[in-house]
Amino acid sequence: MKIKSLFIFVLVIIFFRFECIECLGQDVKTSAPAHSLKFSEIDHNFGDIPAGQSVSCEFIIENTGNKPYIINDVTASCGCTKPEYSPAPVLPGKTTKITVVFNGQGMGAFSKTITIYDNSAQKYHQLFVSGNLYDPNTRKHDVE
Repeated sequence: MKIKSLFIFVLVIIFFRFECIECLGQDVKTSAPAHSLKFSEIDHNFGDIPAGQSVSCEFIIENTGNKPYIINDVTASCGCTKPEYSPAPVLPGKTTKITVVFNGQGMGAFSKTITIYDNSAQKYHQLFVSGNLYDPNTRKHDVE
């Protein structure tokens, strides 16, 4: 009885060993993450800006994943900053842009956050704009 059990046990091990060897010969499909993104930049510094002057910049987002990327909403941390975007799905390998317009009101240093709500596993991404507003009537520019 022990010999019969041992024989069956050995056969089962041999069977599974051959199954595993067959698996090694198969191509294993690897896939890119469903939502993988590449940003042109995350933080944009406008530098010195005369107060009252609006400025804008563009953030380019490339979908390097294998599924469409969808932006559900884009918000700014302040009413003085307006993000503009397309709600159209971004297919794998394609790009989209978010244009951020800052109205230039106020004085001194500023830093604003733009939040992108999307269908990625992370659910959102953040971009930043900053700069320094100065009074153009009191500040002299160097002339070379």
